[in-house]
Amino acid sequence: MSFEARNAISSKEATAYIRIDGRNYELFYAKDLEATAQKNKEEIRALGRRGVGHKTTSWQGEGTLTIYRVTSLFKRLMFEYINKGIDTYFDLVCTNEDPSTPYGAETTLLTGCNFDEVDFASFDTEDGVLEQELPFTFEGGDLMKEFTEV
Repeated sequence: MSFEARNAISSKEATAYIRIDGRNYELFYAKDLEATAQKNKEEIRALGRRGVGHKTTSWQGEGTLTIYRVTSLFKRLMFEYINKGIDTYFDLVCTNEDPSTPYGAETTLLTGCNFDEVDFASFDTEDGVLEQELPFTFEGGDLMKEFTEV
């Protein structure tokens, strides 16, 4: 069996939402989402070995959510921290599914998400639309649904 181009999964079929205090907020205005987990490793050197080994000691999760600026939700969350000291953590759920492929859907859950920065004001006199890039960290997660192995 070989891979056929028509079975590549289109990223335009993705859906995502964030869950804050049990309430889901659909991210229908999201333009781009990327989240990665990176291992932190220590170099291990030992007598009698020329090579350097590596021991995983921890990990960290980071991501960026780019949205069309059509909501005040993220500003409100940041002002709650600035004015009241209430820092909001949330879960993020993203599903990639392209009905034109035999692979089904994949759903990823990221937990303990927290935004690093939020823009409060921006404008540009050139043609364009308002967008906002929201970097965040996360502390855990799970693969809730996997693509079907063909």
